[in-house]
Amino acid sequence: SDDECLDFIEMEFISEYSQSIMNVQVENKLSVLMYNISPIESNTTVEQLGVLRFTLPLASSGAYSINGLVASGSNEIYEVIGIDFNGNSYIEFNSEEITQKENLNYGSNLKSFYTLPDDRTIGNMMSSLDGYVTGVIGEGVAASPNPVLGWVGSLTEVSETSGYWIKVDDDLALYESPISSIQTFENWETDIHFGSNLIAYPCFISSAIDSDDITSMPNEFEEYFHGGIIGEGLAATYNPVIGWVGSLAALDPGKGYWMKSNEDFIDFNWDCPELTCEQSQLRQVLAEYEIPEELEYVQSSQQAFYFISDLDLSQVEINQGDWIVAIHNNQVIGARAWVGPYTDIPAMGFDNSDYSITYIQDGEIPEFKLYRDGQMINLYGDIPEFSNLGINMITLTDVNPSIPAEFALE
Repeated sequence: SDDECLDFIEMEFISEYSQSIMNVQVENKLSVLMYNISPIESNTTVEQLGVLRFTLPLASSGAYSINGLVASGSNEIYEVIGIDFNGNSYIEFNSEEITQKENLNYGSNLKSFYTLPDDRTIGNMMSSLDGYVTGVIGEGVAASPNPVLGWVGSLTEVSETSGYWIKVDDDLALYESPISSIQTFENWETDIHFGSNLIAYPCFISSAIDSDDITSMPNEFEEYFHGGIIGEGLAATYNPVIGWVGSLAALDPGKGYWMKSNEDFIDFNWDCPELTCEQSQLRQVLAEYEIPEELEYVQSSQQAFYFISDLDLSQVEINQGDWIVAIHNNQVIGARAWVGPYTDIPAMGFDNSDYSITYIQDGEIPEFKLYRDGQMINLYGDIPEFSNLGINMITLTDVNPSIPAEFALE
């Protein structure tokens, strides 16, 4: 093939006869060494020793022919016996038929579907998660699996324009789209209402949220969402002076987002980037910090965010990579590595799941602490009450305002 994506095709050999397989790929050529093979009886015909799996870039088009030479043992003087199948095999595919695979985490996962089959019923869409999924929540709709009745609830079919919380009870859960699923970004359009809208991001390429621009969002829509965009444990809000701030640096394929609109409008759509064979890396506005084990928490479908506009510390210092922690009833309900002003701290709320029983509820107020060198240091401020999908600006200090700075004896 003369397809420009040829050099970006990934190939892998998989066999049930051995787990010891070495795949060596150089450009568009694959060599495979398989050893520790399970014994095969003599005079036995093996119909299929293994499978070649090809992963094609989304920008691929047309068909590919496969040329190869398979070494099938050796003769008595140790010359390799080859099986040549040059030009006899082809990869043909529908460029609109896409497989979506998503590894899910224990708890709530905020997802959307960039590829859908004709049968969009919730049971068919969640078939790959049987035994793991405990519920799916959309904007004002929900469904859960019943061992006798099947899926029950108000959510009967999924939509290409909507995001969904998918709740699973194991980190091993892998979502895979049903067969014959077709991309959804063409002719994608939806109406927006005032307030929080749970929206799908259907593009195959991530969209950077720069200080003054969201790459895949047409300019005429962006100002409607200056109230904030909330993802799974991440958020961004618009500051009129410095632009977009927060931990949400990009919109990613297969994710759902709560987008807070300041008015009703119709015909919202995305301007998806043109597909390329090799996607360039997006600008990263935040360093990656691994959360300490003692600060780990489970993602809830109820969440709010507290942006620290000012952190006034007089008794301790803070460095990038130290952690600001949200606490409720002495339990961590959110944490974020400090990266400077407008670091946003997530706070997880109770969502009727077992993992969230001790999480904060509407009307309650979280505490905040600085975690550094294994110690928790109290922080103080005028903290707004928790409200699901809330975006709050706060200032914090390490000085307890209830303790007078000076005392006078009379």
